[in-house]
Amino acid sequence: MNHVKTATDKINELAEVENNNFLSGLQDLASELHAFDELEQLYIALWDQIRKVLTKKDAQTYRAVMNCYQLMQLDLIKGVLSVCRGYLKDTDFHTRRVIESVAIIIEVMKDPKNALIWNSLASEEDRKKYIKKFPAYRLVQDNLSPYVEEIYKHLCLYVHPSFGTVAGRGSFSENSHNLNIFDVMEKEDVPNQRKHLLYLLQIHVTMLKDLAQAFVSDAEFDQVLWQTSCKQYQENQVQHFQRLLDSGMLPELNKNILDFQAEKAALDNRKDEIAE
Repeated sequence: MNHVKTATDKINELAEVENNNFLSGLQDLASELHAFDELEQLYIALWDQIRKVLTKKDAQTYRAVMNCYQLMQLDLIKGVLSVCRGYLKDTDFHTRRVIESVAIIIEVMKDPKNALIWNSLASEEDRKKYIKKFPAYRLVQDNLSPYVEEIYKHLCLYVHPSFGTVAGRGSFSENSHNLNIFDVMEKEDVPNQRKHLLYLLQIHVTMLKDLAQAFVSDAEFDQVLWQTSCKQYQENQVQHFQRLLDSGMLPELNKNILDFQAEKAALDNRKDEIAE
């Protein structure tokens, strides 16, 4: 009797492909994963400063900020795992949620009552208060820069079931059309895989810097130490970007990377001018 392939059989096969993708990703993205290690240290450095500020706050605020911050760290890990496993477009969900987490932390820090609303979802009334107080897109608009808002809207195109989500994933066979589950199918896809990982890491750095601005005015926040950590990370990444550009590994992505760096530098300059 012939065995009919079941849905469970299919996911077992996919799990094998996923594991092979992950092992290949570890090898192909070795230098970028070193940047991931450094970014995790930047997360730790910022939390050390935020925690000192939170010790003077109420327990509700501490709990809300701590949970959102740890969710950001989890989304970093899940995003990197998704890239390595070949789910490139699916990483945008985790990257978008990091932006939302930062917007929520900033909102929580405005008023202790906001933290209580965030921490309370037990009743229908609690959920209504949460929905009214924490609509994600409005908080992004209210609490983050127009630059980050544009990134957020771009990510939404690939989180929502838009054409962007399925573009490039389709494959035709006789009388059928199927969407591929993986975005990395062969070695030719590795440059795009590398681009997604670099983009993910850069957005996280941007969001950590923006989040820090909500705490720097507090006397407990060591701004010099935080800026030193950021400078060291940025110098390492500039060197890495330059090696990639010089090596020719990303010929079709050179302009995109340079444009992204130029936009970020322009935004940083505007922030410095405003601060002065």
